[in-house]
Formats: sequence, structure tokens, C-alpha cells
Amino acid sequence: MQEAAQVRDLMNEWLSYAGQALKPNVQGFSVWLNDKYHAPKPGLNACADMVPPEAEGYPMEYAMGFLWGKLMRYTHIWIKVAFQDMPLKGFEDFGILKNIAFLQNPTKKEVAHHALMEQSTAFEVLKRMQKLGFVIEAPDANDKRIKRVMLTPDGEKVLKQAEEKAIRTCGLLMGELGHQNKKHLYTTLHTLTQFHDRLYEEGPEVIHRRFLDETIKPNEVDQC
Repeated sequence: MQEAAQVRDLMNEWLSYAGQALKPNVQGFSVWLNDKYHAPKPGLNACADMVPPEAEGYPMEYAMGFLWGKLMRYTHIWIKVAFQDMPLKGFEDFGILKNIAFLQNPTKKEVAHHALMEQSTAFEVLKRMQKLGFVIEAPDANDKRIKRVMLTPDGEKVLKQAEEKAIRTCGLLMGELGHQNKKHLYTTLHTLTQFHDRLYEEGPEVIHRRFLDETIKPNEVDQC
């Protein structure tokens, strides 16, 4: 009976590992088990003990993209849970309200640009926010042809509530990372964001041409 229980436990461990690995294999499973039960807890910088993605036959960038995509999905799930009792559907709605507050009476196009959204998508969100009474639209003081948007008192109130939930959600996303690892992650993400900010401002045509003409290689920031 004890051996059967051990086999069952091992199978459960394999299923957990297989759900995380890019290319599940026995060697990787062995390393994963060792890390789980014997490696330092997150926050103690166990980077050096990780098996490089190349060992599983994948480039580092691809493996990082896979993990990034998975974290994006987790972000979507946790935000949906956090906002389930609010009229906001998720981070897109929150981002629209946040950018209106930050930009102070922007145009709809400015909101879409700063929220990193397609104009048609941003305009639909704005329309929904207006119907909910969180956003109003008014003509520009100097040019009546230009429409500007601003938060209503109800919009400011729901934004504050959403920010509190977003802060707690961000804490959840950081998991059990220690303070030092958070600092390293922040530095890396900040550098990477600056690169993409510059690329985004170049516009879609320039970006498309650069991807066709060359491989973009941002500066690497090694924290491990």
C-alpha cells in the first residue's frame, strides 16, 4: 500500500512538472524535483541552479517568451477574480480610467495611444465607461472640433477601488520573491519597457520594416 501511494505521489509530481516544462523529460523532472524539495526558497537567488532552456532544445528567448506568456495568462485570471465584484471587466477598463486620470482631460486618441490599445478597442471601452457614468466627453476649450474625456466623481471613485485591487493583485503576481529578486526584476523590466517604449513611438510601419530587415537585439541585463 505504501509503495502504491508513493507511485501515486510521484505521478502527481510528474503532472505538475509536465504542466510547467517546455519539453518534459526524465532529466528535467529529476532537476525539478530536486529544486522543489532541496533548492533555496524563492528570494534566495537560485538562478544559478536552474537548467538552461538550451538543455531542453530551446533558445533562451523562446523559453522566456513561453514563461512570459504564461504569466500574462495568470495575470488575466487573477485580475478577473479581483475585479469580479466591480463594473470593470479587467485591466483594459482599469487602464483606460487610469490614463484619463494621468493625462488630465486627454483626447480619445491620446488615451488609446498611452493605453497601448487599438483605437477601435479603446473607443469601445470609453463608450462603455460613458454608459456606466464613469467618463464624460466635452469639447476642447480652444478647438470645438476636438473632444476630450474626463472622469466623473463616480469614475474617480471606481478608479480608486480598482487601484487598491490592482495593488493586491500585483503583490500576488510577485509570488514568494524576496526583496532582492524583486529589485532585480524591476530593473530588468524597466530596461525592457524603455526599449519597447522607444520602439512603439516609431510607429507600426517602422517597426515592421525593422523586423523584416534585422533582428532586434535589446541590451541584455543579466541579474543572475
